[in-house]
Amino acid sequence: MKKILLIGFIVVLLVAIPVTVFLVQQQQKTKSAAQAATIISILPASQAPIAVGDVVTLTVQVNPANVNLVSFVKFAIKYDDTKIATDGAGFVLNTASNHLTPLQGPTYAAGEISMTLSAGGNPQNVINQTTDIGTISFKAIATTDGAPTQITFGTDTQVLSLGGVDQFNENVLSSAVPAALIIAGGEITPTSEPTITPEPTTPPGQSAPICSSLTADVTSGTAPLTTNLTVTGSSDDSTISKVTFNFGDSETQDIMSSGGIGTNSVSVLQSHVYNSAGSFNATAILTDANNAVSSTTNCSIVITVNDTESAVEQPAQQAIVVTATPTPVPAVIQQPSPLPPTGPTQIIQIGTIGAIVVLIGAILLFAL
Repeated sequence: MKKILLIGFIVVLLVAIPVTVFLVQQQQKTKSAAQAATIISILPASQAPIAVGDVVTLTVQVNPANVNLVSFVKFAIKYDDTKIATDGAGFVLNTASNHLTPLQGPTYAAGEISMTLSAGGNPQNVINQTTDIGTISFKAIATTDGAPTQITFGTDTQVLSLGGVDQFNENVLSSAVPAALIIAGGEITPTSEPTITPEPTTPPGQSAPICSSLTADVTSGTAPLTTNLTVTGSSDDSTISKVTFNFGDSETQDIMSSGGIGTNSVSVLQSHVYNSAGSFNATAILTDANNAVSSTTNCSIVITVNDTESAVEQPAQQAIVVTATPTPVPAVIQQPSPLPPTGPTQIIQIGTIGAIVVLIGAILLFAL
């Protein structure tokens, strides 16, 4: 009878241990899953019809729904540029209640404004309640014939969170709410074209930063061509707060950290890929803490990109490419700090205890 009871006890253990391990895994998996609760909106979503020539200001809002701790926001606002156009400064970042800082943009393209914001890994800068992150002004330029024109978010809109149960690389965006405008007839008041990338002037009594050089390790080749651009410069009476690369192919990049940014002397390296053939004039601009900007006189370089067919017809010309050695200063863009990996930490202990119990039971079985 004792042997039967002991055998039954061992069988129960052999069944209970894997079941326990499975339940612990499922519980831990449930706890570690990111909660997609954040809503990003363009407000007001709808309003009374406006007339051609009117200017309307819309608000971009992030609502973490008291669940997420938003540390990173990437979005592209898309609109019909035959009906509306950006007015004035375009997108204006709200720095009063929003502590996320720009990693990239705002970047303007035909019918699109894109931007990337980050808390820089600082938990004090996250968005934990409904926050207006910026405003955007549009001017009506054509009627919509009664049907509204949509202002929407792109499909690559992304929101990351530092919440305790949120994974650092999981998109916690729950929904993106667009806006709609109805434009009636009217007359357009002639105005000058809005400046896509406004450049501040040098304040009186202060000197502008000096952009000393812009070099590239590869200045010619076939598409897609990857090149590393290095810009150097300094400021006599301030610190450099931003370096702006204009690659000449309608793409720009703002660098606000690394390469000495925050001091009075910088050397910043930035990689870029030219996907189409052509001759591109790349430039760089330095902005200091006084909002003064540098000239592009010494910071301009031509990148020549050939298509694949041209490279095949003239292999001898493509065989020799003179390159320059870039200054070894990595371009680091701050990203949200990753959370420590989560997982079931007690599974190994449970399995060890189970194995010991089974071993003891087996010894008792043979002893009896």
